[in-house]
Amino acid sequence: MNEKSNFEKRPPGTFLRAVAMIFLLGGPLLGLLAGILVRGQEDRNADNSLDDYVAERAAVLKRETFAITEALYHIRAFFQSSTTVSRDQFRIFTEALLSRHPIIARVEWIPYVTESKRAEHERRARAEGLEGYRIWARNPNREILTVPARIDYYPIYFIEPLAVVRRVLGFDLSYDKTRRSILELAVERNEVKLTDPINLTQESNPPRGFLALLPLFEERGAQTRQQSRTLRGVIGITIQARELLFHSLGVSQNDPSPEIYFELADEDSSGKPAVIASSSSGDPSARFLPQASSVLMELGGQRWRLSARPSQTFLDRHRTAKPFVLGAGVFLLWELLGGITLFLTNRFHNIALRDQSLVYESAVLSLREGVVVANTDGRFLLLNPSAREILGLGGQNAAVPNLPNTKGLFLPDTVTPFPPERLPLARALKGESVTEEIFLRNEALPNGIWLSSSGAPIRNEEGTLVGGVINFRDISEWKLASESLRQSVKELKDLKYAVDQASIVSITNLDGKILYCNEIFCQISGYSAGELLGQDHRLVNSGFHPPAFFQDLWTEIGAGSVWRGVMRNRAKSGHFFWVDTTIVPLLNEAGQCERYLALSKDVTFSQMQEQDLLLHSNAVEQTADVVFITDRDGVIGYVNPAFESITGFSRADALGKTPRILKSGSNDPPYYEELWRTILSGQSFRSTTINRKKNGGMFECEQTITPIKDSAGNITNFVSVIKDITDRVMRQRQEVEMKYAAQVQQQLYPALGLEIQGFDIAGTSYPAEFACGDYYDYLEARNGTLCLAIGDVSGHGMAPAMIMTATRSYLRFLVRSQSDLGQIMSAVNEVLYADLEKSRFVALLLVTIDLETRRLHYINAGLTSGYVLDKNGEVKAELSICGPPLGMLSDATYDSCRSVMLDCGDIVVLMTDGVSESRNQLDEFFEPEGALAVVRAHRRESAQQIVESLYHEVREFSAGAPQLDDITAIVCKVGGNNGIGRLT
Repeated sequence: MNEKSNFEKRPPGTFLRAVAMIFLLGGPLLGLLAGILVRGQEDRNADNSLDDYVAERAAVLKRETFAITEALYHIRAFFQSSTTVSRDQFRIFTEALLSRHPIIARVEWIPYVTESKRAEHERRARAEGLEGYRIWARNPNREILTVPARIDYYPIYFIEPLAVVRRVLGFDLSYDKTRRSILELAVERNEVKLTDPINLTQESNPPRGFLALLPLFEERGAQTRQQSRTLRGVIGITIQARELLFHSLGVSQNDPSPEIYFELADEDSSGKPAVIASSSSGDPSARFLPQASSVLMELGGQRWRLSARPSQTFLDRHRTAKPFVLGAGVFLLWELLGGITLFLTNRFHNIALRDQSLVYESAVLSLREGVVVANTDGRFLLLNPSAREILGLGGQNAAVPNLPNTKGLFLPDTVTPFPPERLPLARALKGESVTEEIFLRNEALPNGIWLSSSGAPIRNEEGTLVGGVINFRDISEWKLASESLRQSVKELKDLKYAVDQASIVSITNLDGKILYCNEIFCQISGYSAGELLGQDHRLVNSGFHPPAFFQDLWTEIGAGSVWRGVMRNRAKSGHFFWVDTTIVPLLNEAGQCERYLALSKDVTFSQMQEQDLLLHSNAVEQTADVVFITDRDGVIGYVNPAFESITGFSRADALGKTPRILKSGSNDPPYYEELWRTILSGQSFRSTTINRKKNGGMFECEQTITPIKDSAGNITNFVSVIKDITDRVMRQRQEVEMKYAAQVQQQLYPALGLEIQGFDIAGTSYPAEFACGDYYDYLEARNGTLCLAIGDVSGHGMAPAMIMTATRSYLRFLVRSQSDLGQIMSAVNEVLYADLEKSRFVALLLVTIDLETRRLHYINAGLTSGYVLDKNGEVKAELSICGPPLGMLSDATYDSCRSVMLDCGDIVVLMTDGVSESRNQLDEFFEPEGALAVVRAHRRESAQQIVESLYHEVREFSAGAPQLDDITAIVCKVGGNNGIGRLT
């Protein structure tokens, strides 16, 4: 190409200006940042120096506090050296101590005075010259009052210097609860304890301080020192907090401009500080900086915090000129680096632009797409060879037309000339970017071609429009292919619509993730397309099919084969649906599977019909009742397995026969006439009858015969269902027999009619089953004594009830023939051991009461303890076990030497373990204590009311749980209601 572009190649001025601005502003910023970093390091060094200084002063303060502690122990040793210390001796000793420790305001001796020695203490003080001495204190209103009588007191008795604080003599330190707690803590631990901050004077702005307290004990004896010591009193030292602070700091209190402000604070249990002393008066925020350093100390049971705040002078002393010097150096270095960078960037960019221009020009000439560049006047400045070839303008040396002279361009209708002002190049020269399809037809291209053309404006670095560029390519073949593709797509859409209307359709990738699902899939599954896409079919898996079912499916389609089958799915709502599915692998051009297409048909209705038929068949086959079906003439055509197992007739024995093979002869002809008349009329026949088994045995049953009709209502068959009720009938008979036995057993319990002067007696028994294994009885024995018996046979039911009846007979005979309880029990044990099984035994408690002397004798053979309560309901005696249960050991012996004297108002309570071992829903036992509580609460009622209340309380405690054991109890009240006892 001989033509040259008139565009001026310029360096990117905007970029260079931005770089220059970055370097211009970056120098001061980096210099300032470097100075700030160095100044910050200097301030951190100052803070570290302050922290070290505060820690050092805190250590000194601790040493001073320990010195005061040592002084307290010296004073205690002084008191321990003599049993009596006079006021003058105390003054001489403490004067030397005060001179050595200027931070000590005063030293006090606080004797421990009990209420019984208060008067003697006050008289002795007045006798020593303390006129008007009394133990006093101040109330919350600061009013002086005489301390009222209390268990003990801690009055100040000695104090030095006395002349300064003589008025505090007799002040009770323990009157204030806070001080008393510190005093008691010091006495308890026998160590130094410090009080909370206190005012040392009564002035408006008094100095602050605190008390250090140490107990003094009088030791008596050399051994067991802890047990023999007696508290004599407490030694107290009042410490001036401000003096302690300045003494620990080693500075003068008169320094007019200190560099550091110190503050000593006491922290309570919540961590809230209370200032004890500070190094200067006034508001510290006016002269000192807010940042602070502090150290927390534990001294004498108190938490102290020493805090320090520096002044600006302190910080200035740790600062240097390094920040300014370093910041200036960084600024100069950055600006020098910026100048060099700008120079090199501009030089290299100009070189790159020249190379880039050559590359762009070569690229445009070699493009297969046409490229045209024009200036703002519309004159073509550049047409590459492809543009000339597509437009039919001839070779490289042919004349280049102006934009207005270009002809042969038409709109997409191929007839209307393309308006010149709408051409892409014309619009690009107006500053627009556009893409158009143009039909080109001229003498060189009589059949015409389709062009796709894009235009864009060209602007210089300042954004001024200097020209336009278009590129275009021949898309004639693409247009033909697009039309063919459009027609194919329409056919596919029509086919897809037809399939979507008839089938459930889904497409997945090779991992089974759903890529497409049609509307029918969404409707039957209940999931929206958004919920299904990206999921796999496990979302609708019902869990009905085993894993092997799906393994076979994936193996078949993974091999490229088509899979067909029926499966059960689960919808979003939880209901199931069946689908007849065909899965087709979709292959690419290389024959490799890319996706899977699943076409399914809803077969839920037919599948449910098939399942219902199978379910009904299985129900008949697996039911425990006999089922057989006959034709209209009564010939058996089907029997279920239960028919074979219950009747003994096999399927081969029954098929082709009539139900006469089951006839037992227990029913007369009218019974069968009524049967046939009922079923032939279309009604069901029900009866209870006796049938015969193949082996000749009989079985009672409930039989229902139902007619089966066809669609026209004609009877075609009969189905007979027979339920074997032989066992149920036998159980009903046994229950009747057991109820009768229980009634007989209840008649063996004591009845009304026996009255005993001075005793109220009642008993009751509630069986867990029909028959009861518990036993109770009361009767008159030999020699005018009353005998009470209560027993529990192991287990419950009919067998224990029979053993109980035998035991009652033995015992009634022996009580009337013998008077010694031990011989009676031994005789019963011998008989029961011979009669009972090894697993059976009888627990028995036998009581006799002499009606004249009211002395009670008893023997307890393995039964729950009985109890004797006095008139107040307290346990007077426990009738505990004194021998093994009866029938357990052949050589067991029983002694009758245990006795209790009964008084008027006493209550004798006997019970079985069915009372004490009843449980509630929490698996808790009622326990004997629960039974005694009931008796105690109802002790003023009759014996009958007490035993009934006891039963109801036990059942209420069980909260509806079934009764697992027999519940039996006897209550005997001495001197009971009306003085008359009735045997009930």
